[in-house]
Amino acid sequence: MRTRPPDFIGELRIQWVCAAVHAFLGEGTLANVPVLMSGFGSALDRPGVERFSTAAFALRQMGVSVGSDIQLRQAVHDAVIWEEDNRNRLDFVEPPFRIDVENPAYPFVLRNGAAIEARRFAAALLNVLPFAPWTLPTADPTRSMAVMEAAADGSQRISIDLAELTPPTLPSHHDITQAPRGPILIPVSDLEQVAEHLDDIDATGSHRPRGNWLI
Repeated sequence: MRTRPPDFIGELRIQWVCAAVHAFLGEGTLANVPVLMSGFGSALDRPGVERFSTAAFALRQMGVSVGSDIQLRQAVHDAVIWEEDNRNRLDFVEPPFRIDVENPAYPFVLRNGAAIEARRFAAALLNVLPFAPWTLPTADPTRSMAVMEAAADGSQRISIDLAELTPPTLPSHHDITQAPRGPILIPVSDLEQVAEHLDDIDATGSHRPRGNWLI
């Protein structure tokens, strides 16, 4: 996960998607967003979508999931409900895009005076967002561990002193300073070999017909 921009609002996540589609694809509809946000290279490795590909990756790293029609519909309606619930607040600012929820393709238009805000959204998605820190709390070995005994005639508290135990080693962490090595290339012949091996495994069982993997 990456750290979200300070003004990012989860209910308005689709506004950031609109900004990317508008700025980098020049489109005014969300109809193709589930495919484009799925992460498939067949959709994002084509010429002309390089900047949108970068923005889509940033959105996924921010936790924005609109890779299916259901997720897209939920994100659109979350934004509409947020606008309705907050419209009467004194500090309310309209999001940059107005989305037509009655049209299944979800066409959207840039609101008057919102061009600067929309460009700011898009520019933020092209920057390398910092990693979001996430850690699990560890137990304090200097404190006793206590459990309650399960007994039919009443439970008793059992304490175990952990002071004499060797402190656990710290867990290993990923090196977040390492630069990405680029795409991984897998020859089709390697995939065919794997498929043949899986077919051979299926052939050993009478209830699994051979030929489901290598077509």
